[in-house]
Amino acid sequence: MLINSNSFRVELMGVYFVCLLFLVRLSLLLSPALRPMLIWGGALIIVTMILIPRINQLGKLPAEYWLYGSLILFSFIGIFQVTDFKGYFRYLQVLVSNLILMITIYLVIRDLRDWEKLLRYFWLSVTLLVILGYLFYAGDANSEHYRFAGLLDNSNGTATYSRAGILAALVLFHLSRSIFYKAIYAVSIVFLSFVIILTASRGNLLNLGFILFSVFYIRYFSGWKSLILILLMFVSFSYVSNMIISYLDDFYVFERLSRNEDLASALQNEGRIQLYLSTFHVFLEHPIFGVGLNQFRQYSGGKISHTDFLDILSQLGLIAGALYATIYFKLLKRLRKLLKQGLDNYLVKLLIIVLLSELIFGLTNPNWFLQLDMIILSLLITFSSKSIAFSKQKSVQNHIEI
Repeated sequence: MLINSNSFRVELMGVYFVCLLFLVRLSLLLSPALRPMLIWGGALIIVTMILIPRINQLGKLPAEYWLYGSLILFSFIGIFQVTDFKGYFRYLQVLVSNLILMITIYLVIRDLRDWEKLLRYFWLSVTLLVILGYLFYAGDANSEHYRFAGLLDNSNGTATYSRAGILAALVLFHLSRSIFYKAIYAVSIVFLSFVIILTASRGNLLNLGFILFSVFYIRYFSGWKSLILILLMFVSFSYVSNMIISYLDDFYVFERLSRNEDLASALQNEGRIQLYLSTFHVFLEHPIFGVGLNQFRQYSGGKISHTDFLDILSQLGLIAGALYATIYFKLLKRLRKLLKQGLDNYLVKLLIIVLLSELIFGLTNPNWFLQLDMIILSLLITFSSKSIAFSKQKSVQNHIEI
């Protein structure tokens, strides 16, 4: 039986998602020696089988990949500021591997089915990680300040995985024609939303509220119907807010969201806000080239900045920050353009919500070097750029060949 070589490569890429996002975390519990084998062994295979055979297509890459690659260039330019070279090379390694992974994702996808298949592998990887963590590493839920950490051993990290799984499930729910799979995706959205509450991650919980409200809005409201939505929100605000508060009252996240402090006390006691201010001050002192890749820790006592664009500005400088911001600007512009070209408008609107969710997430987390978020970014770039190229050649069909 003949095997479709490209289909095999897509499956291979999907398996690497499972290795990178799920099995690597599991391997730390079973055998730490498996971790480098899964990451670097798998990377060698996909680079050899996907990237190298298509190396002549690099000139056709969307500008977003080169913009991300420019961060590596600015990392070298600012090396004269580096004092912690171990930290510098660790981040540089992550940036390079992220760029290779993002490009490989773009090159392996040929049509919408390939794109959907990789998105399904992505959803499966992050959801399995959260489920296993919940089943076997839930911790003491009776603790007054309980925060679920799971396999990642990090509450915010687990919440981030859950948020990514919800975004993927929402898109897959729309694309799936099977009632069975739709039910699975719907259940996973409910479960992962509950997990975010258990993690007591304020940023991810508020992001979840944005996601669910936005999906509800684009699904049922547009134009004059928006006035109905506003009226319903106004009339039901008191009841809905009380209902939400009564539900969250038993969870630690409610205490974190409802602390009664004046603004001055909140600024003084909230460590993350203090980090934002420190990051901004570091940027003002080194606006051109920053303080060097992964060198902000030298100014913060070992802490990360917990904010995306300020993190880049402080480490790599103003130009690098502007180039990174351009990635999101170009991607949003391209997705908006797709709305006018006769494609699946609801799907495109979902992807805009995914992009905006990533932007909001970046306000409280530096996602520019996280593989999870760069995979999401590359999937968005791939869909938007190849869909536009296709729409110029053929009319929309049931199966879109990208």
